[in-house]
Amino acid sequence: MPSLREFVEKVSQTGVNSGTATQKAIGPKGEEVTFRFLRRGEGPVVILPNIEEDDRLTPVQLSSLCRQLEIDPTTFGLTLGFLKDPIGFWD
Repeated sequence: MPSLREFVEKVSQTGVNSGTATQKAIGPKGEEVTFRFLRRGEGPVVILPNIEEDDRLTPVQLSSLCRQLEIDPTTFGLTLGFLKDPIGFWD
């Protein structure tokens, strides 16, 4: 599986933009939360996992990001078998 950095670099070559945003959290403390995201054009914002840049994505994280960004996950080495049954639950 690619690291978060490798994933962002690769998808950036396909027209996906990355950025960060800060938003005030709802709650008694009202703290600000900063998160990283990806976005293809005017599509939905896809929030990245809160992991270090050099940490490897798990297969489930990678599959989810690819699905949200409409990217073929087999490009990153995910097999069709994994995509059909990501956690070994279905027959």
